[in-house]
Amino acid sequence: MQYPQPERRPSLPPAGAPPGLLAADTPPGLPGEALRRSESRYRRLFEAAQDGILLLNAGSAQIEDVNPYLIRMLGYSHAEFLGKKLWEVGAFADVAQSKEMFSRLQTDGYVRYDDLPLKTKAGGSLPVEFVSNSYDCAGIQVIQCNIRDISERKAAAAALLLAKAELEEQVARRTLLLERANRELDSFSYSVAHDLRAPLRAIIGFSNIVVGDNCDKLSAESLRHLQRIAASAELMTMLIDDLLDLAHISRQVMQPVDIDLSALALQAAQALILANPLGAVQLSVQPGMQAHGDARLLRIVMDNLLGNAWKFSARNPAPHIEVGQGVRDGETVFFVRDDGAGFDMAYAGKLFGAFERLHSQEEFQGTGIGLSIVQRICVKHGGRIWAEGEVGKGATFYFTLGAAP
Repeated sequence: MQYPQPERRPSLPPAGAPPGLLAADTPPGLPGEALRRSESRYRRLFEAAQDGILLLNAGSAQIEDVNPYLIRMLGYSHAEFLGKKLWEVGAFADVAQSKEMFSRLQTDGYVRYDDLPLKTKAGGSLPVEFVSNSYDCAGIQVIQCNIRDISERKAAAAALLLAKAELEEQVARRTLLLERANRELDSFSYSVAHDLRAPLRAIIGFSNIVVGDNCDKLSAESLRHLQRIAASAELMTMLIDDLLDLAHISRQVMQPVDIDLSALALQAAQALILANPLGAVQLSVQPGMQAHGDARLLRIVMDNLLGNAWKFSARNPAPHIEVGQGVRDGETVFFVRDDGAGFDMAYAGKLFGAFERLHSQEEFQGTGIGLSIVQRICVKHGGRIWAEGEVGKGATFYFTLGAAP
């Protein structure tokens, strides 16, 4: 049986006098009764210890004492230990390795094995933690070996590894099932979206044809009805697109990088200016705003928040929109502020729910999903979003993106 190489350390100070030699280490002049009480106390500690203890003569390697716990642990009798050299006891089956261990004890004064296999008298193998040191006891060099049974510890570690492997296998299996379900859901979503878009396009197209071909034949009321049909179909198309975006963002794998959020806001604003000119709008973007996140997702955040500011400021003759950042409670907070229609703070909790709208479709068009998408993106980045506003005095949307990894 080959033992692992022991850990070598410099000689340590005495760990306490061995029970069998305490009298020799007792200071001169200690009364006889006190001496007997002292040796009796340490003998009881030696015999009651819940670790095996082995005492060796440092010169001859003969075993001078062994405690009851080690006897029970290995199954050898007291007589089978006493007077024998360490390698003459069957528990230390590898004679050459045992002799080398004893030699190192004499040289270094300390040997430790974290997992040493010993043989029991019944023929089994018992893993132990073996710590041995050599010290002087009233002029006599003594080696004390402390031996701890670690079989339960090893069994627990093995069970933990097995449980970990089973858990990883279960997670991998469920991840595979989830990925498959997500793929099927994506396929279903796009299939449904395609099937819904086709009739909606037909409704819009034929409504426009009817209006174009019969504008001089239909009453003003009929024309308004046809226009409402086309507008509703267009809104339905927007809803389908937004719902697909909402579902897709939840499952998208992020690719976080360092981002110039100021540049991202300016790009989003430029796109809005080209698509929806807003008169004499005053746009202020704080320079140098830095963030860490997924560039494509954060562009969606800026598109939605600036788009809302643009839309709800449309009736303001000289709208002012501001994008900036600040610090609250030690946390970087970004914001988009406008001086448009605003909202009643009593309904602030509804802002980020899908299809929740605080304004009618006639007042301001939209699907009511954009802020839900923004909230999911912020949460995906480890952040959050909230809003403050007042009716007729504008709104400010604040968001955080969590700490950079």
